[in-house]
Amino acid sequence: IVDDLPERGSVYTLGQDHEVKDLLFAGTEFGVFFSRDAGKKWVKMGGGLPTIGIRDIEIQRRENDLVLASFGRGFYVLDDYSTLRTIQDTTGKEAHIFPIKDALSFIESNPLGTKGKASQGESFYTTPNPPVGAVIRYHLGSKAMTKTDVRRAAEKKARKEDKDVTYPSMDALLAEDLEEKPYLIFEIADASGEVVSRYKEEKFSKGINQSVWDFR
Repeated sequence: IVDDLPERGSVYTLGQDHEVKDLLFAGTEFGVFFSRDAGKKWVKMGGGLPTIGIRDIEIQRRENDLVLASFGRGFYVLDDYSTLRTIQDTTGKEAHIFPIKDALSFIESNPLGTKGKASQGESFYTTPNPPVGAVIRYHLGSKAMTKTDVRRAAEKKARKEDKDVTYPSMDALLAEDLEEKPYLIFEIADASGEVVSRYKEEKFSKGINQSVWDFR
């Protein structure tokens, strides 16, 4: 079952999902990979994880967290990997929203009257908590192409085909500068279908993305 795993280096550890038996994880010398079909095809996982040796894997079942122990780089945790259980549902779709976990609405505490470290200074170590809200994970089948992206793709294709590449006109460059940045609009509806909230998301890319609705 080594299909897409690196030919060099070792596989140090394997993990199996506790709900979907065909969802496997492999810790290798070159990072961690997952398979949705019991090892017939493997996909490397990124999301900020460097190309390092993964020596151990543990699964926190209650929260569906994937915990990785690396060689010399500390620990990494993928919060709630449950979207990988239904990743095959995205095949051939331009956009897909994964099942959304129930979210708890609460007011964050302010230690010593203010957020973060308050008055305890830099000697008090803290790291940011995840944003409070309902986590929405979704998949996009393609990248949002701006005028600049379209032009550069055409130029790259022309160079590959050994064709002439013409410099764009000033009007074309100005249109690129003035073009509005792509964004997504999320609409939140109540049980009756009435929209109760609407917000924009500007940070997204092809593949799996995450957005958090803050309950407002």
